[in-house]
Amino acid sequence: MKDAPSFLLIIYYDTIGYSLIIYFTGGNNMEIIKCSNLGYAYKKNKVLEDISFSIEGGEVLGILGPNGAGKSTLMTLCATLLKPTEGTITYFNDENKEIEDLRTRIGLVPQEIALYLDMTPNENLSFFGRLYGLKKDKLKKQIEVVCELTGISTKEGKKIKELSGGMKRRVNIAAALLSSPEILIMDEPTVGIDTQSRNEILNAVNSMKNSGVTVLYSSHYYDEILKVCSKILVLKDGRMTSLKERDQLKSALLNEDLLYEDNLID
Repeated sequence: MKDAPSFLLIIYYDTIGYSLIIYFTGGNNMEIIKCSNLGYAYKKNKVLEDISFSIEGGEVLGILGPNGAGKSTLMTLCATLLKPTEGTITYFNDENKEIEDLRTRIGLVPQEIALYLDMTPNENLSFFGRLYGLKKDKLKKQIEVVCELTGISTKEGKKIKELSGGMKRRVNIAAALLSSPEILIMDEPTVGIDTQSRNEILNAVNSMKNSGVTVLYSSHYYDEILKVCSKILVLKDGRMTSLKERDQLKSALLNEDLLYEDNLID
């Protein structure tokens, strides 16, 4: 018998009335994403080769590696925006899931800022929220929730192009959270930002993990991977060189064998 999914149920009351939030938290050993012998080639150039891993509900899987290791390609594959040239990706223990259905359950935070630069944070979030089908009071409430989670003021009047790099990235994350995704894919969300914004993002990831959201988080900063991830996959030259629990990787890093053998520090 397959493991049954479980849910975290939250009911709260506000000026809108009673609201119901259901977070999918997986079941016992429920595999939310499973990659088997995954590979991707572009014009006969192999970008990824023989990648296999699984991630359960509420876990944060870190994808660690230097620039050019294949992290962004792996994240894009898991987001269903590319099709593997080798191997398979299975979601929610169902090999026959339709891509259209999956995309409603996946939030993507791309490495590049995917916002309208001449609009304010609130205008961007309102626009993307309406695309997700949110309206009026529900839209307003959801914007408040994602802004609180990412440390953004709902009254920020500056346009995106006038904000700091760190604030832009926080709005980028908030936009991906509007649909209450069950899977959140974050491609190097802290690159080139200030310490405060970095800490806000790491705190948001921990909050999502505690709420049962499954997160894929890529970075070449091993210190932040250790702070938020429960399991870490190490990539080098498109191949998986290690897949360890956080404590196992921490021990290996302290012994310096992974750091220098896999060139995680340039």
